[in-house]
Amino acid sequence: MTKIWLDPPLMRSLIPWAILLVAVALKVWRFTRLVRQHLPPKPADLEYVRASLERSWQRDQQQA
Repeated sequence: MTKIWLDPPLMRSLIPWAILLVAVALKVWRFTRLVRQHLPPKPADLEYVRASLERSWQRDQQQA
């Protein structure tokens, strides 16, 4: 029972699937890397977002 993995017909059918799996994983990884590079950077902390909102609020108050 333990030698079932060594059976040549089984290995002949599993090796192409393993190669396909690795190829798809690499394509997905490359695609997501490209997408992540083109996304705008996210603010790292909440303080940056708060300060940005306050500046926007002050500009709106000055225009009104």
